[in-house]
Amino acid sequence: MKLKVYLKALPADTLRSIGSHWNLKLPAAADEAAAAEQVLADFLYPRLQSIQYFRGAFDRLTDSEKEILNFVAAHGGVIPFAELMERCNGCGELVTGLHSKGFLFLLESEKGIKKSLVTLPDAYMEFYELPSHLRGYLGELLRSMPSQGRAEMAENILGTESLPDKKHLVIHEVRSRLLNPEFLRGYVDSLAEVERELFHALFERNGTALYRELLDLESLKRFDHSRAEHLNNLINLRGLVFVSAEGQNKYTNLLVIPRDLFHTISTGFKRDLRSPRELDDLGSEDHGAFRPAVVVDNSNSLLRDLVILASAIDSAKLKKLSAGGISRNDLKKLLPVLSAGKSLRYSAFLASFLLAKELLIELNGCWALSNGFHAWLQDARTCYHELAQWWATTQDWFEGAPEGSESESSRGRRNLLDILQLRRLVLEEISALPAGRWILCGHFLETIMPRVEAALSHLATNRKATRLQATISTVLECIIGESLAWLGVVSLGLKKAPLPPSPRKGRNGGSEENDSRKRGTDFVFRKTSLGVAALDSTCFDPRMLPRDVRDESLPVYNGSQMIIVQPNLEIVAPPDLALDKLLLLTRCCFVRNNDVMTTFEISRDSLRGALDRGMRGEEVLKLLKSLSRVDIPRTVQQLIDDCTVRHGEVRLGPAGGFVLVDDPVVLEEIRSSSRLADYIRDAIGDKALLLAPEVNIPRMAKELQNLGLMPRLETETVHATTDERYHLTLTPEEMFHMLASVRLVARLEQELGSDISDGNVEVLARKLNPDTSALPAFGDIKEATAGAYERKFEEAFKARLHEVADKYKTQVSRLVGKTLRGRGPSKYHYKGANPAVEKKDIIALLTFACEHELEVEVLYLRQNDQEAKFSLSPKSFEGGRLYAHCSETDSDSMYAPDRILRAKLL
Repeated sequence: MKLKVYLKALPADTLRSIGSHWNLKLPAAADEAAAAEQVLADFLYPRLQSIQYFRGAFDRLTDSEKEILNFVAAHGGVIPFAELMERCNGCGELVTGLHSKGFLFLLESEKGIKKSLVTLPDAYMEFYELPSHLRGYLGELLRSMPSQGRAEMAENILGTESLPDKKHLVIHEVRSRLLNPEFLRGYVDSLAEVERELFHALFERNGTALYRELLDLESLKRFDHSRAEHLNNLINLRGLVFVSAEGQNKYTNLLVIPRDLFHTISTGFKRDLRSPRELDDLGSEDHGAFRPAVVVDNSNSLLRDLVILASAIDSAKLKKLSAGGISRNDLKKLLPVLSAGKSLRYSAFLASFLLAKELLIELNGCWALSNGFHAWLQDARTCYHELAQWWATTQDWFEGAPEGSESESSRGRRNLLDILQLRRLVLEEISALPAGRWILCGHFLETIMPRVEAALSHLATNRKATRLQATISTVLECIIGESLAWLGVVSLGLKKAPLPPSPRKGRNGGSEENDSRKRGTDFVFRKTSLGVAALDSTCFDPRMLPRDVRDESLPVYNGSQMIIVQPNLEIVAPPDLALDKLLLLTRCCFVRNNDVMTTFEISRDSLRGALDRGMRGEEVLKLLKSLSRVDIPRTVQQLIDDCTVRHGEVRLGPAGGFVLVDDPVVLEEIRSSSRLADYIRDAIGDKALLLAPEVNIPRMAKELQNLGLMPRLETETVHATTDERYHLTLTPEEMFHMLASVRLVARLEQELGSDISDGNVEVLARKLNPDTSALPAFGDIKEATAGAYERKFEEAFKARLHEVADKYKTQVSRLVGKTLRGRGPSKYHYKGANPAVEKKDIIALLTFACEHELEVEVLYLRQNDQEAKFSLSPKSFEGGRLYAHCSETDSDSMYAPDRILRAKLL
């Protein structure tokens, strides 16, 4: 029934109560008693249909009132008042309160309906979002059907005589009839044999299956299409099976038995009298207050771990893998610096983000912090927002892979499973869950699995579907128990300690790291305050970049500017220390313990590392003083001063070469030159200079020549000795190529039968060939390189021979053609215009020349608008262009007929 009809039936006091709860300012005309009901109803009607007003009024309801609304909406928005009282343990006061607030309306008997009904208006149901665990009941499925289909189904079940004419009454009557245990038992038994077989097959599959799976129960490759008609009748007319989610076509539609019908049949045809709390099976078994033994909430540790891990990677100078990324063994060594209970997959997750956002860059083959990392840490909310959006949009991290990051073995599964779609589904379902309530993961997965199977219905047509579907549950579990828990969206808990850092299974079905399944336990989760704010904002919306102002509500607290510096050289930092200050502390201190508070240790080794990275002792002391509420202990100041003074007492570093002189005066002349100042790093004594790294030695030699000096440049590859011998310094690759070149010259001498080198090549080859007994792999690589040289030479030589042969064959063929031309058609046999000027005449002349291999003289307009005259031997037309041989250039080319101004047969 329409909302306006409900409102007009209410007294003025109830209408005023509704306006008060919805925060609406009622019109002054409503105070007149004569027309108060009409004025109030007309005023409230458009406003109660506004989703903005509805959301505000709905949010002001209590949890118990929302539970009643969800219960009524799950049953199609209409339920008998007596049934509601029986199943909700006497909730009359709540129903009355919802009635006075404009949500539920009470209808007395109507058109043969003797029961009083509690209804939700259609206007509310259009934008009412039911939680996933309350979907799939008969009333809700009937309401979602098209009007024509619902009418045909109701006529088949109720008959034409007792068929109501209103939507909510049709839903009520069909639901009352099918949920009657006695009627339902006889109704199922009265089905046709094939329909009853299909229904029982669906029932044995826990009430959910794809359409195509029921056509042929023995094979997924071949369907029995004769069963399709019976299955369609079961769906469209019987009211026992519904389409829960539509796939790419009807064969991939997800079919379900309504959950209340399934419960009635599975309990031996007993009435479904479950209360709203009993329908909600996401919580613990006793449906009461549940408190796990161990709770892990990572919302306050995520960004702190990110900063500490990034700094540790930079300090450890971890090598970059040849394929990119960081070695798992290297990350495993850094696990102690992260907060307690973190796994290797967690560190790999954070490292993947740092690399994807280029906050870690390659420097001399090692990973180092980018210059913009410190500035990026200024706004903690922006940091969290970018991390959350990276996870929501990346495919480099795949929860179904053993190592988390994508690999060749997991790429196929990732493409089929569509990990981004799975993440969106999980986020949507978790957003609808009540905040602050513990949810059993196993029950949650059972609830959303039908929707997941419908979204991934294409798997049913793939041979690997069976194996892949077995991993879907594990992937979903990892999304919740790992990714969302790491991001602080949910907190995890167990009934029994200890809580594992990862609920994920290993490769062979066993545990990987700490597996909760191995202990026979199950984990629960609930949304955190950060998760509630993140799901309500744009954090996981890939369309919103960069972060918008709504994310200012994110409870990411990282602005503290206070630490405790202790005399025992320990520094205690709070969990909400500003991220940029935390980074500076990790640069000059070691992380000793990372728990609720972060404990750092300042030592000689940590200070030496900071000084090596360019920090000064004064900067370290200034940082500690700015963050400490009390004076810095004397022991800490002495340690910093001592390390600052002693740092550099022994210096090590790279140099770019040396300069040796015999005369100290020459050395002083070189040092005093302003043009050479950048080349010189230091002087050793009065006869040697050390050059700066990466100095261009030949360039410096020219600068010395400009000073009037006569330097002798020693090459890096050829070294002369006093006995007039030369030593070569070559890389293995250069050595192999040189040997291959020498062998190729020897091969040329053999092919040509001429001693080009006067026998020197053979001698040189023997000298360059080392004793391979000491180098086992040398001979194999040498032979492979030499063989490659010879093969490429043979291919190039044969190609050149074929090119020369083809050229001379063409010329001989042309000469023979000219000699025999008098015997065949000639230009005198052509009946068209010759010379030809019009385009169609030119095309006809060129076609005749192609067919009879005649030569043509053309006047051609070049690209620079200059005219040129040359002779062509047309061969064919290719795509509207003429392919011909030009005698002047002795080459084949393509010509545009539109640019030929005149053509003449020769």
